Parts: sequence; C-alpha cells; structure tokens
Amino acid sequence: SDGQQLTWAGLVFVPAKLKGAAAWLLMATRVRECLSDRVVSAPLTRARAIVEMPQVYRHGVADPNCLIDLAACAGAIAASLPCAEITIVRPREWKGQTPKAVAEKRYRSKLSGPELARIEWPAPSLRHNVWDAIGLLLFCLQKQ
Repeated sequence: SDGQQLTWAGLVFVPAKLKGAAAWLLMATRVRECLSDRVVSAPLTRARAIVEMPQVYRHGVADPNCLIDLAACAGAIAASLPCAEITIVRPREWKGQTPKAVAEKRYRSKLSGPELARIEWPAPSLRHNVWDAIGLLLFCLQKQ
C-alpha cells in the first residue's frame, strides 16, 4: 500500500525442503526483493511494515510448533526491512474468528477495480492467505 490504496498483493514462496533459519532468511530476502521490484516508489525507509504475530488458540487443531516457525519468519522479515515503522498485530485483534467467505466479501468491497487488478493470485487453495494480508492492511489503514 502507498497509504492510500493497495499497490500490490500476492504470496511469496520459498522451497518446501528449506527449513528453519535458512527458510526464514530466504523468505525475508524474497519479501524485500518483491517490494523493491513491484511496489516501492519511495524508499523503504519511509515505509510501514505490518506483521501478523501468530497466536495459539486453546481448541485449535493446528500444530502450535508450526506457529513458532511462522513467528520466527515474520520476525526475520520485519527485521530485514528498513522501515520507518513496524506494526505487530495478533489475529484476534483484527479478524477474530470471521469465516473466510465473509472476510473475503468484506475486503473485496473495500477495494477499487484497479486495486483488485494489482493482486497476484496463487493457487485457489492458497488465496485465503492473500485475502488475510489484504484484510490486515485494511484494518491497519482503518478502511474496514
């Protein structure tokens, strides 16, 4: 986002065989490169990074250890970006338990046609991740 509108959204991947710190560092590098290549017209030093800090729900079915990797990766990304500000948000603060279909409809209604055209969609099974990133951005920009 340039603070006014969505400038790019997509998913950044690293090889599945890469694990631990090597994966986190490569992901941080790829995010930084992605921003430099696709988005940033002003220096990153004036940008704001928004990072979702994973959260364990007591009755969740996901392996909490996966969230540790995700949190470490988010930390590596945040630490690697020379941003003016880094905002940390927990899922409960911005989306709670909102069903994916409801959330997508809500976020889509807040975006213009040109903003929707700037989204690079991954495989359908992964699209909810892009919608989550967009929702987090909208929340932090107070457009929700």
